[in-house]
Amino acid sequence: MKRLILLLVAVLLTFNLVSAQDAAPIRIGLVQLGTDNAFWIAQVAGGQEAARRNGFELIVTSGEGDVTRQVAAFEDLVNQGVNAIAINPLDASAFGPAKEAAAATYIPVV
Repeated sequence: MKRLILLLVAVLLTFNLVSAQDAAPIRIGLVQLGTDNAFWIAQVAGGQEAARRNGFELIVTSGEGDVTRQVAAFEDLVNQGVNAIAINPLDASAFGPAKEAAAATYIPVV
């Protein structure tokens, strides 16, 4: 009986290790206002450092000061199937339908 339990535990541990290796890395999208402000540049640098320390991929996009481009960048991240999206919106109300699309695919938005 002990051998059977040990064998079962060994099989489960092996399965978990193989599954963890095959798992896709976590991808988080960041939609910035622009790239020409020292504060926004520092936010991106902080996000990249957090990604490095915690082993996730950070995908940085920007609207370059244009809300339409910012929403398009957000929609592109949804279409890529990222695990989560952080936005620094120019106009939060402009993201209504895009946020609904993210919610429909269970992508959390911060």
